[in-house]
Amino acid sequence: MITIRPEQIRRWVEDNFHKVKVYKNGQELAICNPFDGDTGFHLWISTVKAVCHDWRPGHEFEGGKGGKGGISFLRFVQQYKRVGFRDAVQEVLGHAVDPKQLYLSKKRKAEEEEDDVEIEDKLELPDGAVPFDVEKSYRSIALKYLEKRALTEALALTYKLYYTPDTIVFPYYEYGSLVYWQSRSFIAKDYYFPPEVGGVSKGKVLFGFDQVEIGSDLYMTEGPTDAMTLGLDTTGMGGAALTDDQVRKIKLLAPQRLIWALDNDGSGIAALRRNYFMVKKRLPRVAQCYVIPPMAHGEQAVDDWNRLAQVASLAHAQAYARKNVAPLDLKAIASLIRRCKFKLDSNR
Repeated sequence: MITIRPEQIRRWVEDNFHKVKVYKNGQELAICNPFDGDTGFHLWISTVKAVCHDWRPGHEFEGGKGGKGGISFLRFVQQYKRVGFRDAVQEVLGHAVDPKQLYLSKKRKAEEEEDDVEIEDKLELPDGAVPFDVEKSYRSIALKYLEKRALTEALALTYKLYYTPDTIVFPYYEYGSLVYWQSRSFIAKDYYFPPEVGGVSKGKVLFGFDQVEIGSDLYMTEGPTDAMTLGLDTTGMGGAALTDDQVRKIKLLAPQRLIWALDNDGSGIAALRRNYFMVKKRLPRVAQCYVIPPMAHGEQAVDDWNRLAQVASLAHAQAYARKNVAPLDLKAIASLIRRCKFKLDSNR
């Protein structure tokens, strides 16, 4: 079992932050929150409890009385350094760690609750899943599936996709750690999802999170294939409707502009209004914009970004998404709703 000691937490904080206020003989450290331009030393780190609290009301890391709320110190290190759990532990300890020591049985975990290190359950990929840089006899089938969707082998390697004899696996990474996945069958076209591990479900993660540069424009699409289509500044929500947990992920990425790139169907347009107000309330300083795919390309109907790439090209879809961005406000939302209603009426 690995124990992170208070002096190791203090050493890491002082090595990574030039301005640190020390309280209670080193048991409490105060720094400026590095994620939002804080200058008031609002982020407090307990070296005894290994917990971080930001005492500003409504903040992502807000703490409460008795040490409740906040975020674990190791999770803070993961987010700040953009590394996985194991690398975060090594960062703080200052030496390599045996991965077997990081994953304990529930019984062992219960027996050693007094230890300071956070223990995470390990999410497993589907049986038989291999990365695309590993050659199997059925790899060509998986590549053909991607090619039909205008997605290249290079993209499969960039996003660290996996494949099995009959599925493509889209993994979700946060700071280098696998936190979720979904897969699509070649044969039945069904989607498959993992059991919840550590309370993580589809609505709590964003596909492509690790590919986004902090502080850049952020495109929000509905799913993994649309996110891969538009590029490295894009995430996929796993649906049209944003969740509170995903708003918190967006905040960590600190985008200059949040660009909604949902499907041009009824569910996408309907969700856009709700998403707009949710972000406006939670992240009022983030500028919101939108771009939706055209209704058609030539004589081919289009409903999402990956479909546009299929009937035109990947480069065309990316260029269209960047050229046609417009500010999002209530007037724009009303116009989109009228446009979508006209489309539905025309198809009857």
